[in-house]
Amino acid sequence: MPTEGKKIWGALILADESAEWRIAGVRQIARLVLEMNEYFGRAPEGRSIQVCICWTCDHSSQRGPLPQNKRLTHVQLTDDLERFSSKTREDGGVIVVVNTRLLVGRGGFDQILQASVEGTEVPALVVSASAVPHASALMSSLQSRLSTAKFAGSDRKWCYLSGREEINRAERVLFAGTAKSQDGVVSRFINRPISRSVSRLLSRLPLSPNHWTLIMATIPVGGSIFVMQGSYSGFALGAVLFQIHSTLDGCDGEIARAKYLESDLGAKLDGLCDRFSTLLYAVSLGIGLFHRPGAGSELRWIYPWEGIVAALLIGVSETWLSRKSLDDVAAESSRQDKMSPVYLETHRSTFNPGDQLKLWLINNSGVLFLGDRLTSLFSQLTKRDVFNFVFMLLALMGWPQGILHILAVCACAIAIVALKDVPAFRQSN
Repeated sequence: MPTEGKKIWGALILADESAEWRIAGVRQIARLVLEMNEYFGRAPEGRSIQVCICWTCDHSSQRGPLPQNKRLTHVQLTDDLERFSSKTREDGGVIVVVNTRLLVGRGGFDQILQASVEGTEVPALVVSASAVPHASALMSSLQSRLSTAKFAGSDRKWCYLSGREEINRAERVLFAGTAKSQDGVVSRFINRPISRSVSRLLSRLPLSPNHWTLIMATIPVGGSIFVMQGSYSGFALGAVLFQIHSTLDGCDGEIARAKYLESDLGAKLDGLCDRFSTLLYAVSLGIGLFHRPGAGSELRWIYPWEGIVAALLIGVSETWLSRKSLDDVAAESSRQDKMSPVYLETHRSTFNPGDQLKLWLINNSGVLFLGDRLTSLFSQLTKRDVFNFVFMLLALMGWPQGILHILAVCACAIAIVALKDVPAFRQSN
């Protein structure tokens, strides 16, 4: 093949009316460029490539502006085919040719290029630079491939759109790829199917993921108001609202991944709101149980203090550990437990970026000595989505004090294990 052993110099995007189709709120032509930018940004040398957008004669009147995005740091856009052609002939190498009817999910460009090298039938061409001037011939060759490249299977991250009627289906394919390997069992089978449907609708609105994160933060506030009433209906409705927050909280990440809008600020804001939700749950439960009808007057004052102490212990621990990365937490523990870095390396994909507290607890509690399977089970059962779902069931069964006791026990266990990391405690032992 002419592509073997040659570095990709550029890309040619053959645009027709589908270039202006908006899927999940992003123009098709912009999505292709963003995915190329991300692919070449991951290259070891972080190189930049030339991308030429060539409109077919039949649709040149529908030509829109070139994609403008501050994230496009590894592509140089042009619509001057003649200049692009002469430049490719000078520099040599090969180019990738795609059509705007190609919907590519995150990481889909990797699959397409790999399949092209292996000779697999894919909706893209990898050709020598000399073929660039013959755009019409390239379009014909590409269309012959597209006739067999219909909607993708579950293992593919791309699909071909034959018409506007397939946009809704395409969005479902796109959002199916926004799940995270860190999802727990509740998130995977209950939360994600719901949040994806909501995310599809939200993605069409001029709403950033960070805006949605802040909007979602109001749900725990509403839930805490119901919980503090102290009635069965208050506990039940409040727990349902906290579960709704846990479900819809995934929308901001799904929208960010579908629209190439991830940011460090978004990740920190999402983690902060999750922490706020947990702390508010503990404190409001304590107040609600204090006001619960029939609660013993001599013991009811314990509940507010239990909620406050649990919230403080969890809040301080998570805030302190969030300053370090997962790798930093594992490295610190590896001085005492050689299994820690091995476990992290094997199961890294199951940890969220904000799971420092969980990894720290695994490393310092000795649970690793129970074996890989039991440790993984412990990790799954302590995920936030599992906790919120179990808490809702406890509230519906009329045992809200069980929720507070679980939070308090977890908080105390974290505090006890934390003593192992306190220098003064280490020296005294």
